[in-house]
Amino acid sequence: MSIEQTTSNVAVLSRGAAALTCVTLLLMLTTLAGTFGATFAQLNLKIALNAQHKQRIDALANAKLTTAISELQSRSVRQQVIEQQQSDQVYEYQLSSRLINDIAQEPFSLFGLSASVTSIDSRANATQSQNVLSYSMLDTIPAAPLIVDGAMLDSDKVTIVANPNGAGTNVPISVWTSEPISELEHLPTTCQPFEFRLTRCVDSALTKPGFKAPDVVDVAQPFPGELLDYVFPFSTLDWINIKDQATTILTSCDSLTTDSKGLIWIEGNCSLPLGLQLGSLEQPILLVIKDGQLILPSNAEIYGLMILFRQQNQLVEIDVIDNATVYGSVMSNTALRFVRDRLLIIYDGDLLTRLQGQRLMRRVVPITGSWRDF
Repeated sequence: MSIEQTTSNVAVLSRGAAALTCVTLLLMLTTLAGTFGATFAQLNLKIALNAQHKQRIDALANAKLTTAISELQSRSVRQQVIEQQQSDQVYEYQLSSRLINDIAQEPFSLFGLSASVTSIDSRANATQSQNVLSYSMLDTIPAAPLIVDGAMLDSDKVTIVANPNGAGTNVPISVWTSEPISELEHLPTTCQPFEFRLTRCVDSALTKPGFKAPDVVDVAQPFPGELLDYVFPFSTLDWINIKDQATTILTSCDSLTTDSKGLIWIEGNCSLPLGLQLGSLEQPILLVIKDGQLILPSNAEIYGLMILFRQQNQLVEIDVIDNATVYGSVMSNTALRFVRDRLLIIYDGDLLTRLQGQRLMRRVVPITGSWRDF
């Protein structure tokens, strides 16, 4: 074989080897690219699934936090500490609330809520927390059975059982007004609770028409600037907020029943249905009558706090058809006149305390800026 042929054969073999090497490298690169692509796709899928899982578990934690707020709303203040644990086939849940005692001041309470969700395989978890303010719509329990921001007219038709400790220990108060009572002959009849039980104030009255005792405090100093401010945790200027948080809002009292509870807001005149007992010793109500008169039928009974509220300084009337009783307290933010028959107002501090603490009177509001997920 000549040198030329040998050289030619070597060149051919070299080109073949180079081609084979290139093909092998291309196959390897193709395989690597395919493997990398598959791995990258799997990684993207895992990332997407993890993101979805995280979104779901965060949403579950947020839902549980919302549940905790609703749970607080549905409880009385004495039941508002929550500790719950639940699980299903996928997740475990923990829900808790704690009273922040060093800040809490009845009727306001500050709670820290926490909701945790953990997957059964422990591969994912989320915790969210939020501080909330729990408060009663009845901010202050009235100190007197009858409070009037204005003149009190024809009150000789009223019998009042005093708050025996309204002005201090063993210092009774029956009437608290911002203006003087000049017509002594129209004073109400008042007495202490034990005197009412014995003689219904007939033989042992504190105050009576023609004689005013210290339990009737007129031209009181200090007197609340606005009675709604005194009673509610909101300003009188913010009365629409009070209305919006009422349990029931009506334009008359015609549809009220024995099942009516909580904060009842009436726009206009209120004539109670005959034979209706509104509220009870265990479930007293808070009745607000805005810009209207109150008409009480024969032997009507109201348990709780009744507020006559006018935006303008106009006279308001309580018209009693034939004997009516209020257990609790009556308030008016303007001059008040009593018409026709007798009204009995029996102060009951325990009943008003139950009203302040009952479930339907409580509201729960998240504190802005307190939410966190760590």
